[in-house]
Amino acid sequence: MTVPAPVRSALGLLLAGVQNPPADLQALVIAPAAGRCGPAANGPVDAFRDHGVLHTTVGTTAVTLRVLSAQHTRCWLLSCDLPGQMSSVGGPMSGVEVLPAAVTDTAQLNEFMLDRGLGGDWPQVVRFGSADRLLVAFTDGIRPHAAVHARDASPKPSRGGDIRVAVLGAGVIGKRVIHEVMSDDRFTLAGVVVRSANTFVHARPDVPYYAFDEDTARTLPTQGVGVRGRLEDLLTQADVVIDCGPSRSGAARAALYREAGIRSVFCGGERDSTLGPVVHPALSSEELLSAQSVRLTSCNTTALARVVAALAPASIAEVDVTVVRCCTDTDKAGKGITNGAVLGPTPSHHAQDLVSVVPGLRASSLALTVPMDAGHVIHARISLAPQLSRRAALARLADASRLNVIHEGSTIDQVHRRATMKTPWHNRYDLDVQVVDTGTPDRLDLWLALDNEAITIPEALDVLAATTAGPARGETVGAGPVGKNAAT
Repeated sequence: MTVPAPVRSALGLLLAGVQNPPADLQALVIAPAAGRCGPAANGPVDAFRDHGVLHTTVGTTAVTLRVLSAQHTRCWLLSCDLPGQMSSVGGPMSGVEVLPAAVTDTAQLNEFMLDRGLGGDWPQVVRFGSADRLLVAFTDGIRPHAAVHARDASPKPSRGGDIRVAVLGAGVIGKRVIHEVMSDDRFTLAGVVVRSANTFVHARPDVPYYAFDEDTARTLPTQGVGVRGRLEDLLTQADVVIDCGPSRSGAARAALYREAGIRSVFCGGERDSTLGPVVHPALSSEELLSAQSVRLTSCNTTALARVVAALAPASIAEVDVTVVRCCTDTDKAGKGITNGAVLGPTPSHHAQDLVSVVPGLRASSLALTVPMDAGHVIHARISLAPQLSRRAALARLADASRLNVIHEGSTIDQVHRRATMKTPWHNRYDLDVQVVDTGTPDRLDLWLALDNEAITIPEALDVLAATTAGPARGETVGAGPVGKNAAT
């Protein structure tokens, strides 16, 4: 094994950034599973692989490298000591960027770069924290003379719409809602409520932030985040709030929304029926969609609802599904299972939620969880009513919006599908539908592949658009840079 080119480039940048390069340097390299960043077809699974010791010379420094590869695909890591010169590595002139304290692992690092619009193959070397031993990360796309602070994530300004939207939360769902609201001429972003400065908040200082409570109002400025007020202040300036907080936490905030007289839309995962009906734009009545408080379907239920809507509920005799859920989101490396599968012993909530949207539908669902973060997969078995032939059903799926029917015999590779998307965060808004030919004339067997972080965003915007803009209730915060809505 020779010294990989990205490692040599990173070493060159590190040593060029110190005043007196050492005569020799020992470093540890942790390589991506396939020896390169991005989707990996093979590599060490639940293990580290030792590639031995390599020797090279960078400038005037003799370098000894111990190379390991691990079960990851996001970047390269290099750790070494530069005694007496640590403070200069990551300074303004070193060509190495120091990461915010909120970034503590490579999952957060990758998401931070995506938040900034630099993509998953960013051009610079980045340094973790201020530990005594230097730890830096880089990708195959490292370019020694790249502009470290280049960013193209901010969408172009829209004209600003009549519906003023407040967003609570800037996690994997919240930040996508923020981006699309800022990009859509139907809406104006009134502000975003946060509890802490996560990677998105650090990456997007242009967004108008509001503190969740008094404690947050005190701590956010110490983390370099400007705040324009508190949650209660923002609610007086908006027509609707979309609550993208942690699952099953919305009930704790519902009273605030009611007291403010503001319409509330809760993201999927809320089980409390007092928060309003579960709705889907293609299956719910206009009256339900515009209710004062509503709950959006979860990601998997959204996928199933799209299929049911395409086929028409009256044309379906029964739906039986098995949901294969990823154990975590792309930015949460500390969450989930590493090696195994967790099988649900009881029916999952998906069928129940679907029936709440389509009363009278016969549906059942089971779920299991597996160690991946590239989206969910559903095996759907749909028994057709006598009036709908299998051929006609397939034609309806092919003509439906937000469905991408994959030709029979083709393969869906979730990781590669995500990697090839050109949308922010590699979002996949469409549902991939793979038809499995079982030879049964009155039944459809389908694989449904979805992006758990993005699939609900188009429906969320549809439900927000059912809001009636209210009279002016104070000065509305400007939306900042925005771009064309990719979710419609």
